[in-house]
Amino acid sequence: MPSIVIESQDWWAPIPGLADRVTQGHLHLAITLPTGPVSGVIDVPMLVTSHDNLAHLNLLKFQTDDWGQTVHKMDFDLANDQPFAHLMPIDTRKLKDGWRLFRFYAQARHGNGNIQVARPILPVYVSNGNTAKNASGSDKYKPTAWYKEASPFEDWGYLQAALNRVDLPVSGAVPTNWAPYVHFSVNGGVDVDSHEVRIDPKFHDGIPGIIVKQGGGVFKGRVPIPVSSLAAGAHRLVLIAHQRLGDRHHSSVGVYPFTV
Repeated sequence: MPSIVIESQDWWAPIPGLADRVTQGHLHLAITLPTGPVSGVIDVPMLVTSHDNLAHLNLLKFQTDDWGQTVHKMDFDLANDQPFAHLMPIDTRKLKDGWRLFRFYAQARHGNGNIQVARPILPVYVSNGNTAKNASGSDKYKPTAWYKEASPFEDWGYLQAALNRVDLPVSGAVPTNWAPYVHFSVNGGVDVDSHEVRIDPKFHDGIPGIIVKQGGGVFKGRVPIPVSSLAAGAHRLVLIAHQRLGDRHHSSVGVYPFTV
């Protein structure tokens, strides 16, 4: 089955349990997403990794827009940056046909009770011969991050770094005039402080990548990508939304593969 890998990341500072109050600890959830119509029972690969973090992965969850949820309890130490792979079984026969929204959750719990969640919300086309109705919002890929502080309580809301589905080719190269529609927003919680669009950053290696756009607050609109200046081959479009309160810093990162 053809697929792409879309990743949602939740970044947070200061990291509970560490004296460093600047470095953001982060939780990644990468989903191998089917790009063609799906039917019957499928297994979707989920890959969780973590960096600069001292949390435990305690829950993986799947939801759709029109049918229940599947919750798998976990107990996995993320402190050593070890990847955790999991297959999420999904019975698509229980769903309406058409574009459905698949929500995947990776939840980590810190020693002080803080909760960190990476939650990609991704459209998948379902075809089982059932009644067809596209889900509201299925026109976008929506990598989402959520952070909740336990004491004092602060819910930072669901922070999104979204991309229009039709603007991301699932096979072949992007056009030279590629200008995908992006959308940075938050549902509840703390306002968006700033946003970024980058190409091919490697933050762990100190490589910022190509900064295509930076700005304050929320943003939605098309962003021209300098395709002609990129080498042929595989690349990553990285969308980042930030929130800040004093020295507390929360970010949602969406990672999208594309080819030149």
